[in-house]
Order: sequence, then C-alpha cells, then structure tokens
Amino acid sequence: MSEYVFRDSVFILGAGSSCPYGFPSGNQLKQVIIDLINNHPDNDWSSTQINTEHFLRNLKAEGYGYHEVKELGEKLQISGASSIDSFLQDSHDIDPKLVKLAKMVIYYLISQDEVERNLRWNDWIEPFVHYSMERHRDEFLLSPPKVLSFNYDNLFRKKVESIMRIQYQVQDYAYPNIEHVYGRTLGLNFDRDHKMVVKVDYFDEIKQESEFISLVRKPGEGTLKDFRTIINGSNKVIILGYGFDSKNNNLLFDTEKDSLGSHIKNMGFYATGYGADESILKGISDRSPREAYIPIKKDEKCEDLIKRLIPKSFF
Repeated sequence: MSEYVFRDSVFILGAGSSCPYGFPSGNQLKQVIIDLINNHPDNDWSSTQINTEHFLRNLKAEGYGYHEVKELGEKLQISGASSIDSFLQDSHDIDPKLVKLAKMVIYYLISQDEVERNLRWNDWIEPFVHYSMERHRDEFLLSPPKVLSFNYDNLFRKKVESIMRIQYQVQDYAYPNIEHVYGRTLGLNFDRDHKMVVKVDYFDEIKQESEFISLVRKPGEGTLKDFRTIINGSNKVIILGYGFDSKNNNLLFDTEKDSLGSHIKNMGFYATGYGADESILKGISDRSPREAYIPIKKDEKCEDLIKRLIPKSFF
C-alpha cells in the first residue's frame, strides 16, 4: 500500500474552505452585517428575516439597540475593509462596546449556518475522509492531519465526525487536532432542534461564548507560537480557501526569516488560490523550485486540490 498522502500534514483553512458547505466568505459576512439593520424591530418597515429580528430583540435587551447596530454597519461600510475580521483587527479607535457587539453578531450569523442541512453538502472533506479511512484507517485514527482554521465555524470538525460515526461506525469519534486562530463557535446548532435555532433560544450562549472570538494579531505570543510550531513541524502544508492576507501570513510564518519561502522550497506546499491577489500567487511561484513546485491555480476548488493529492487509483 502506498504511503499516506496526508502524513505529518497541516491544513490551513480559510473562509473558502467552508463556502461550498453554505457558509459566507469574509466579504459576504461583511455585507450581511451592514444589512443587519434592515431587520431591526425598531425600523419603520417590516422585518424580512424573523430569526434575525429575534436576535436583534435580544441584543436590544442587553443594551445594544438600533443605534449601535446602525453605527457598526456604517463604520464597517466606510472602513474599506475587505471583511469584518480585518475591520475589527485594524481599527484601533473602535469603541469596545462595538467590538463586543460585533463578536456577538459574528457568532450569531455563523451559528445560523451551523445547521444539519449544511452537513448534507458534499465537497472536499468527503474524499479526504474516505481516502484516509479506506486506505490508511489505523494511521488516520492515530494521527490525523493537524488543522489551523481562520474560520469561526466548526464545520470541519462536525463534518468529519459525522462521516466517521455514520459511515464508519466509529462512535463517539472526536477530531483531535484543530486550532482556531481567531476563535470559534461551539457549533451546537448542528444538533439543535430547528425551532430553537429560529427563535434564537441560545442567546445566552452567544453572549458568553462570543468572547472566545479572539481577534488576535500579534505574532510570536502565546498560542501564536504554537501555530508556527505546528507548521514548522509538518512535512506538508495544505492551504484551502485561504486568501494569503499578509497579516495572517505574519501569524503563521516568520516573515523576517522568510519561513513561508522555506516551506515552499523544503517541504510539500499545496494551495488553492481562492481570494488571493495575482501578485501574491506570483510571489509564491517565484520562490519555488521549478522541479518540485505544483503551481497554484487561481480558481481551483478545494475539492479539486484534495483529489489532485489523493492517488488516482483510489478513485
């Protein structure tokens, strides 16, 4: 049997890795937040999204009313930021109350997509798990690839665990190796009753757990050291749906030592080009030894890249 393709690998997940499963991109999430005011119960017109109206009523009861929601949307709109993440991380003078509001809004919006129907979609996670279990079951169960996620959602964990329990009868399976760079939701809506989700009956969770959306930016401190250690200890870096934002790169790679370039030259480096500027992709290409480099395809989907890595004989 051939060597396990994903041995000693680290996956770096950006928003594009969750988009095929019904989750928003960073830019889409930004626009939804800007439009949030349209569903506020204090508006003169009727709400178009009952879930959001319930959520906004809960926010108002906590002291985050129409004015605060409107202010957050307006500041986000005029900021020029490509996403809510960038806006919050780069706005040093933003009111701490608005930051707390933004975290709750992010948690709510992501959790609304963490529902059972989105687990029915098939894309890149399925071939990854099926290949791993059917060709390298023992190794995968003992030492699955590590995952560094820039996403708040728990889609990857829940999807893998769902496949393992339902299709491979590995009961009580829990994926062990995931770190969320900017924090995470609990992902409990995947298992909750639909009526509870619609009525936002989990608002106390939103209020409390949204504090785990960390919005860290300083490299080399605390868990950020761990992120670099994970990458430096891997033999293969697989980047899915990640836009190569320079500030995010600084968290993962020591730019002074050009460790991104070192990874490209000295180990397996595979990536989609989702959301990445052409100049960034060219810079990666220019660093790469021609005999070993697999070019990043600008519009390649996550599923296509995963299937390109897996031996053709599997399919």
